[in-house]
Amino acid sequence: ATWGEYYKSRERMTETTNINKGLLVLKRCVYALRDATKFKQAANLKNKLRVPFYDSMLTQLLEPALGGPSRTVVLVCASREPEHADETVGSLRFGEDCRLVERSGATDQISKSVRSTIAAIDAEVQEIEALIKKKEHWATRTTKKTLTVSAMDSGGAVLDENEVMALGGKGSVLFGRDEGDSAQLEAAAQVTGSFLTGAEAERARMEALLDKRRRLLGKGV
Repeated sequence: ATWGEYYKSRERMTETTNINKGLLVLKRCVYALRDATKFKQAANLKNKLRVPFYDSMLTQLLEPALGGPSRTVVLVCASREPEHADETVGSLRFGEDCRLVERSGATDQISKSVRSTIAAIDAEVQEIEALIKKKEHWATRTTKKTLTVSAMDSGGAVLDENEVMALGGKGSVLFGRDEGDSAQLEAAAQVTGSFLTGAEAERARMEALLDKRRRLLGKGV
């Protein structure tokens, strides 16, 4: 083998080793979080269990999702083929361990940076609400609409006074088929309503801030 092939082989081996190390540390982190959930109510648990997030780059990146106030979804891929039974059982057991991890969105689990950002958002929202109260006012708007309606001058119903009915008596109504060739008339209508105006930009800014606050707290949109 040439030196180029040798170094490429070493690069692939190093990459494989780093991937396997990251997956191993991820498994250890999940086990630690599972044990913390299991024993968090135990009276003899004096020290907090250490979760080895910083033992690999992968788990460092996943720390907010695994150890923070987040909603994390774990998808387990499995196979029904008999030759993959060992891998399938291992994957399902790992998924079960992930299921046993419980994370709450309590305030003490939110990082200081997120809390300071939320506090700044709340302060700005209060300022914007004051501006909205000062600038916003009710206004009346009249909208003119033009509607197209059918004159219903084709087809329609015809009264036959001479036809004898089966139950006795004379008179029947014949309904003609509408061929779609009736005249189309235009009718004008006015709709008047009240609405708030004067602070559209402030309201848009406030909605953007509230949406950002919800996402920081992991509450979705």
